[in-house]
Amino acid sequence: MIIPLFKPTLKRKDMDSVLTCMVSDRLAPGLYAQEFVREMAARLQAAGGAALAGYYAAIGLAFDLLELQRGDAVVLTPLAPSLYATALAERGLVPLFVDVDPRSGLMTPGEFDKALAKSPKAVVVHHSLGLVCNAEQYSGSGLKVIEDVSQALGASWGEKPAGGVGTVVVASLGEENLVTAGGGGLVLARKKGEAQNLKRLLEKNPGYPLLPDLNAAVALSQIKELPSFLKLRREIASIYNDALGRSRHSTLIQDEGGEAVPFSFPVVVETSMKDVRQFARKKGIDTRAAFNETVMTMDDSVYNQFPNAKALLLRCVLFPLYPMLGRANVESIAKVLAVLP
Repeated sequence: MIIPLFKPTLKRKDMDSVLTCMVSDRLAPGLYAQEFVREMAARLQAAGGAALAGYYAAIGLAFDLLELQRGDAVVLTPLAPSLYATALAERGLVPLFVDVDPRSGLMTPGEFDKALAKSPKAVVVHHSLGLVCNAEQYSGSGLKVIEDVSQALGASWGEKPAGGVGTVVVASLGEENLVTAGGGGLVLARKKGEAQNLKRLLEKNPGYPLLPDLNAAVALSQIKELPSFLKLRREIASIYNDALGRSRHSTLIQDEGGEAVPFSFPVVVETSMKDVRQFARKKGIDTRAAFNETVMTMDDSVYNQFPNAKALLLRCVLFPLYPMLGRANVESIAKVLAVLP
């Protein structure tokens, strides 16, 4: 039997929350979604927001909230989710790509400074694979900041949580994320005025479907359990790191000053990604290219321009890491990591 790459961490408390929601006859967007948004806003020091039925809708709402004009440039890395490129094109906004740090896969201040010469209006800070960058160094540029914490809820930089800086914060609530609603997305606005604008946008535009309470009930239960989930994830990551240290391969590295969360377990291979993935498959472990759903995979014009991002696209593989793995599976994966070809 294959060990799946991702598996939602659903427990009895989550089911109890859903059943309570069902008994209350509140399945449409309502009180549970509102409570989930309040809980997330408090954790990420935001003024308010909304839970939507889709991640793409959340990204679109974030851009619309920034009130950018057609032709405005937005800085992001080619390893950002491909949905960002689609949302930019839909609004007539211009992507301004910058390369990443080869050790972390994150945007670097040096590359960002080069982009400033082209007068961008906003920047997307995507905390990829649970690693976090110092978002304040980008907000200090005077640009509007979309901070995406889909893969980094619970991470922090210094005293600030990941998601504690951006003008607008976005998070996917898909089943593979740290907190899931079985789908959907979250949008938070940093300041009170922006939160009021967000509310007005929702009222005027029916194209932003809200997250049903049935889904929000799961997410609300999950966010309250996030500290215990992250504790288990860190214990598994420690075992994996010890095992990988006996191989020729490496993992991505969190910059000093930040505290990452183990979203999954990235392995940067020194040999062939294909050989590593085939070896893992023979051992009953599902894997995936870490950046196979990014802008770089959908835009040939971007593919050869950014060597660090391209190297990670071709060499970084994700291995299963989540609380529901169980001791036996963790041990099996660790043994495979230690002897990868």
